[in-house]
Amino acid sequence: MLVLPPDVSIRSMPSSTAQSVAMARAHLTRLGVIDDPYAEAMLRLPWRVTAAALRLPGLRSRGTSPTFSYLAARTLFFDAAIRNALDEGVQRVVVVGAGYDSRAWRLARPGVEFIELDRPETQADKRRRAPSGGPQYMPLDLTVQSIPPCPAEAKSTIAVVEGVTMYLGEQQVARLLGSLAAPGNRLVVNFGVGGGKTPSSRRAVRAAASAGGERFRYEPTQADALALLQGTGWLAEEVATGRELADRYLSRTALPTDLTDDAFVIRASCDAS
Repeated sequence: MLVLPPDVSIRSMPSSTAQSVAMARAHLTRLGVIDDPYAEAMLRLPWRVTAAALRLPGLRSRGTSPTFSYLAARTLFFDAAIRNALDEGVQRVVVVGAGYDSRAWRLARPGVEFIELDRPETQADKRRRAPSGGPQYMPLDLTVQSIPPCPAEAKSTIAVVEGVTMYLGEQQVARLLGSLAAPGNRLVVNFGVGGGKTPSSRRAVRAAASAGGERFRYEPTQADALALLQGTGWLAEEVATGRELADRYLSRTALPTDLTDDAFVIRASCDAS
């Protein structure tokens, strides 16, 4: 069991960035690229309207942008990493900065525990919209709190850190990854800002984040991210760039595959010895 400290920081509104990601997943599900039947039900009104607008002939091209491509490929990579870990006997999935993630329902298996860590106001909004069952919700604001280290007797765990690292400072990311490291644990994490290679595509991603009250703080190179992982107890087993993910997962879809190599995912493990 993870025991969290008191005095959780409360903000006034749930994360708009998390709603945007859920909206993208709902749209990508309609396109048949991913399978997230829970995403649309979790949308608040402005994002439901946006999702509906993407079905209109004049706006459909907006729903096949490189940003949607990256989110689709990243989702499919993370899903595969979690399934593989569960196939190998992992019993707990800890989703950090979960937002409106639906893996506790989509990837549920008997005997597997899902724990979601996120800001309490986002969790409260999600619980009003999500189906019954699902994860154990644990409030945590990563900008002001750290995750306590996992106890030695904890279940084997895969930590899922998706769409989180870019919003934290480097030292916060290091503390986060270090607190998740325990013998036998697995990790799947992404770094950098995904999307297309063009300057206009990058500006659009940053503008969307800024409009949602977020800003990007940490965008390491692959070498720096790998060094940080090693320094916090993790051994990288797989690294894939946005372009490599798109080639792997999206080649038979209508989504663009010419994505930036500056955004990448890493699958890692913590030595069990």
